[in-house]
Amino acid sequence: MRVLFVAQDSKLFHVKRLAESIKRYGAETKVLQFSRYAYMSPRFTFLPSIRLFTEITDFRPNVVFTDIFHYDSWVSKLATYPILAHMRGDFWEEFSYLYHTRARHRSIPAKLATMWLKFVMERGIDFAHTILPICNWLATQVKHHRPRKRIRVLYQPIEPTIWTEGESNEMTLDHPAVISVFDFNILPKVLGFIRFLDVARAMPELNFYVAGSGPYLDHVLSLAPSRNMKFVGHLPYPDGVKAFLKAGDIYVHPSGQDACPLTVMEAELMKKAVIATDVGGVSEVMPDRRFLVKDGDTGDWITKIQNLLDHEDHREMVGIRGRRFIEENFSLSKISEDLFRYMKEVSTE
Repeated sequence: MRVLFVAQDSKLFHVKRLAESIKRYGAETKVLQFSRYAYMSPRFTFLPSIRLFTEITDFRPNVVFTDIFHYDSWVSKLATYPILAHMRGDFWEEFSYLYHTRARHRSIPAKLATMWLKFVMERGIDFAHTILPICNWLATQVKHHRPRKRIRVLYQPIEPTIWTEGESNEMTLDHPAVISVFDFNILPKVLGFIRFLDVARAMPELNFYVAGSGPYLDHVLSLAPSRNMKFVGHLPYPDGVKAFLKAGDIYVHPSGQDACPLTVMEAELMKKAVIATDVGGVSEVMPDRRFLVKDGDTGDWITKIQNLLDHEDHREMVGIRGRRFIEENFSLSKISEDLFRYMKEVSTE
């Protein structure tokens, strides 16, 4: 069986490892980084080059695995093969925010471009043989919008050995250090972080460190307390992120919207006690609901952070349980085996 993987840049690292794991079952795999085969079209979206079609034709896949939805013409081309589309976020809610905030105050052509992008992404979803949401919560959202679509949950696989084995450097941080790795690229998600800024202001004795980047970062920087919240920017993956996680005392994930955050799983594999907002599918990667916080509940954030900092033994036990939970439920070997079994079912072989 030949399996073609087509990946967006931000997830290429993980897709490559998934493809390597699928090889263990005798499949022939090929990974394409979509941005290398695309050019900007006048229709405000990316379209594939002839080179991509040549790669597909030469490889002759039996199954296509992709996390790309908004490229209508290439999806149409691939529709002769079963397409398994890995969905990592609530596309419909994200577009609703985009249209009613950024596009709302722009010109009519900009609004039309936003509507067009939504249309081509939905077309990509419709062409897929199966939608693979990364958690049960997201599967419910997909079912609401596409009740007749085949849906099968495929959690984001993670390779535990990257985070649990080998020596790594440790970033120098002031302690106590409350850390977070955050993508400032989706507005509903970022709004949760903005609400969390009140926690940092209320705990001036702590040091809050944030790694990440995105189009909304500058706005967050303008609001953040400069005294005890430090932004370290984008870190090399995975070594830079690993050094950052190793140095922290507590990991927080104050997102206003999320499906199944990989950063939380990475922190848990580093045996960090994690506190996160109870939104979307976040609870599905948290072994203990006691460390979930209602979005915007500043008092509960403060109580939970302080409790973990005051009880080091308890903090360590929480970290150990978190690592075990991720290893048992989200390991690359476990999820790739489930995926390969499903690929065999839908394969054209």
